Amino acid sequence: MNVGRICGALCASAMMLSPICANATVSVVSRFAAPAYSEVDLCGGGVPDATATKRLDACSSVISSGRLAGKSLSSAYEARALIYQLAKKPEFAIQDYSDAIVLNPGREELLINRGAAYLDLGKTSAALADYSAVLKSNPKSFWALYNRGVIYSFYMSDQKSALADFDAAVALRQDYAPLYSARGLVFTKLGQHAKAIADHDHAITLKPAFATNYELRADAYLAEADYSDAIVDYSRALALAPNRPNALFGRGLAELKSGQVAKGQAEMNAAKRLNPDVANDFAKNGLSE
Repeated sequence: MNVGRICGALCASAMMLSPICANATVSVVSRFAAPAYSEVDLCGGGVPDATATKRLDACSSVISSGRLAGKSLSSAYEARALIYQLAKKPEFAIQDYSDAIVLNPGREELLINRGAAYLDLGKTSAALADYSAVLKSNPKSFWALYNRGVIYSFYMSDQKSALADFDAAVALRQDYAPLYSARGLVFTKLGQHAKAIADHDHAITLKPAFATNYELRADAYLAEADYSDAIVDYSRALALAPNRPNALFGRGLAELKSGQVAKGQAEMNAAKRLNPDVANDFAKNGLSE
């Protein structure tokens, strides 16, 4: 329902605001012979079972050695930036991405991942600018469309702009469940509940074992006053992942509104013990007791 919830859900489904979960290594090419190649391979993730610390040290050594230039040096900065980003050090990642961009300004992944790092620091405008810059040169960049849509919807409450970006992203890919979940939430916020349910149906088809997909569809049912279907989906979410405060509160709210007052109130109170802010999350979306 809130930013933390949806972003946490998307990360749990193996994506972040950039594709770094799936692409945590980059290819680094050196103009120099051994031993530089071994450090370059370690930096770029080409050495199995290498720790992040060893990779970070290797990248720093390669960068400071003066043996790389141009796109090869850019790739080393990018590799180190990814390590910093996954280690939750966005300020260092941003600097490395910026240095990489200077050396290889045509690589859109640098702007996309720097945008994610800016967002980690709470710099929404800077993140939005990076994604918009990518789309200016490549209007069909899936990740830039998706990421900018997430910012418009969940950080800026601009649902119409978010919908435009998500629609464009759906035209490019129909196999990415978080995209349908995100657009479904936009439809819910716009009061277009049938479209929201259809998107969540598709997300469930793609990821049937992911509890959040059922929870989000239940939210749409609840907004449409379809309490019986909402209860079923909240229960499915809880069966897959017990003690989810949003699913527990939502089911309680649906039970309360369908006349099961005592049972519903008990579940809502239990959800509040797990997350004292859960009622506010629902109220922000027009779903209150």
